[in-house]
Amino acid sequence: MKRQVLILVMIALIRGLYSTSHADIISIEPGSNDTSLIVEFNWRYFKGASGSESKNFTFHWREKGVSEEWESDSKRYTYTWASPVIWFYDNQFHTTTDTYTITGLKFGTTYEVMMDNSKGEGTTSLTGLVVSSASPLVESELDKNIVTLTLNYYTYEQDITKIGDAVSISGIPGLTLQPSGIQSLSDTEVNVQLDYDGDFDVDTLLIFTMDAEAIVGYTGDAFTVEILVPHLKELGELTERELLLSIYWTDNSRDPIKRMRFDGMNVETLVPEARALNPGDIALDVAGGKMYWTDAETDKIQRANLDGSKVKDLVTRGWRIQGIALDVEDGKMYWADDSRIRRANLDGTDIEDLVTAQDPRGIALDAVGGKMYWIDSRKEKIRRANLDGTDIEDLITGVEDPRGIALDVVGGKMYWTDSEPEKIQRANLNGTGIEDLVIGVEKPRGIALDVVGGKMYWADSQAGKIQRANLDGSNVEDLVIGLINPRGIAIGSFPNTTIVKEDVNRDGVVDLNDLVIISLRYGRTGPNAADVNGDEIVNVDDLILVAAAIDNAAAAAPAARAQVESHFTEAQLQGWLTEARASGNTSHIYQRGITVLEQLLALFPPKKTALLANYPNPFNPETWIPYQLSKSTDVTLTIYDIKGSVVRALDLGHQRAGVYQNRGRAAYWDGKNAFGEKVASGLYFYTLTAGDFSATRKMLIRK
Repeated sequence: MKRQVLILVMIALIRGLYSTSHADIISIEPGSNDTSLIVEFNWRYFKGASGSESKNFTFHWREKGVSEEWESDSKRYTYTWASPVIWFYDNQFHTTTDTYTITGLKFGTTYEVMMDNSKGEGTTSLTGLVVSSASPLVESELDKNIVTLTLNYYTYEQDITKIGDAVSISGIPGLTLQPSGIQSLSDTEVNVQLDYDGDFDVDTLLIFTMDAEAIVGYTGDAFTVEILVPHLKELGELTERELLLSIYWTDNSRDPIKRMRFDGMNVETLVPEARALNPGDIALDVAGGKMYWTDAETDKIQRANLDGSKVKDLVTRGWRIQGIALDVEDGKMYWADDSRIRRANLDGTDIEDLVTAQDPRGIALDAVGGKMYWIDSRKEKIRRANLDGTDIEDLITGVEDPRGIALDVVGGKMYWTDSEPEKIQRANLNGTGIEDLVIGVEKPRGIALDVVGGKMYWADSQAGKIQRANLDGSNVEDLVIGLINPRGIAIGSFPNTTIVKEDVNRDGVVDLNDLVIISLRYGRTGPNAADVNGDEIVNVDDLILVAAAIDNAAAAAPAARAQVESHFTEAQLQGWLTEARASGNTSHIYQRGITVLEQLLALFPPKKTALLANYPNPFNPETWIPYQLSKSTDVTLTIYDIKGSVVRALDLGHQRAGVYQNRGRAAYWDGKNAFGEKVASGLYFYTLTAGDFSATRKMLIRK
């Protein structure tokens, strides 16, 4: 007996030696912004019967060559394994990989980092130059395109000649800068005009370079920005948003994870079969440059860069893992296991069981609203709960074979696929108002939404297709055919798309969803993603910056009306506009943001139809005549002289309810009669007829 006890004590001592906390730094790379570094490291653990091992690590860092003092922080890491072992038979240590993010650093600065006895160095990124354009940067739109070059952290020299000498472009033959096309917008923004007389047959990198001579107080290397310019001869129906987005999908084939651009070009295999045997659902962290997927054959959750490199196992002890969803801002991933809904950190640590379910499949998050939605297949239900698993609700019952689910939080809708009745359906977020959208889909699986673009995308595993339709189910299109067994689908940014600070939800595109998040966090203090300008309070300045970055056409589009009406009020938008105008900020960006808010306000139908005063008045020779419609109707405008004779009749056609007030929407009269002749000076009258509404006002031509 004493001998047995002695042996056990000796084994425990040996185990203690092996399980001593030890870590080795693998790499130190720039983080998702200019003030962070990501430390990747290996750490050792000894497998025991408990099924998990936890270690506490302390990280130290200091600015290289400047500071003698180390800053530090500690974090606890846990690794779990599938089957318990008898620990004294497992006489060797194991290694796992984790990451730690250091925040609050200086941009473009090298830091020394230390943990345990391992040391390394890393340099924060410096995104000194941001490039945006008036039209999409595709081949067909290059000539005469206006490009804005915006400096971060620095200001331009006042001498425009210096700026002209310092800026250059390269990479595309026949593309040059127009010497007289450089214009200063502010101390941080300049416009340049492109001239293009060339031809290329493949997607090509365009490189913008800004030398230090144009930047006040900066003596470092030139700032460069690389942009992949798609080879498109005609823009056609492709929108600017679609040019920035790609479709990612999984397929049970030799090329299990693939990506393509929205126009069907640049189809790429990202992860080969050797690294992902049977991937199911897929989710994207665009800001972090990562994609996550489930693998039912290996019972794993895996992660890789968006280009498919650096595949890593995150969760390795699942059972029939299916759906996955990400809350990037909170650093969490959620997934559906065989009988549970679970979550963990984005690196796979700190796994939590949230909900007990029966064969759960698809899962989707409303992170801002604090809710998760999932399909409980065996109970034939769609359910939701708080993000911590409490307050479970049955939303829809009697669904036969549901698979994938996606949310339009702003529009207040959830969409799902159902393979047994071969349908795609939707309902309100509370489960009411169920609609059949697409009928006769052979076996729909994953589903993804582009709400701003007004489209839904899904994978049909039996037909071997990726398809899309409008959000109401109309206009079904085949995008990809000839696939083996497509399953998961996700929409993300095109490679080389820069994630800007205005992209609050970090999905690769600035749109109304980002504006919604700003509105929900309005007035919040302290660091958070909605604090776009970094002054530690979410206010009208952040809202205007996001609005300014939204595509004008998208903001004014009829498809945006439902989003605006469901999440904003007229009083709210008007209040923001009043506050923004009172700020006195006359910068180009601020004024653009105000314009976008005005467009959003115009989407609200007026309470009554009215004819408004023309401007200018008096005028010579042209004027604009504004009006507003409380409902959609046919509209005509008739102009009379002082004798009551018709001078000109303008048939404005059938128009939607809304405000037609600015020069782009108001009725226009060029001061000519029906024969194209200029009319004489004097008093004239104009009458608006809209359905059963009619009103007349007067105007004066003065020459």
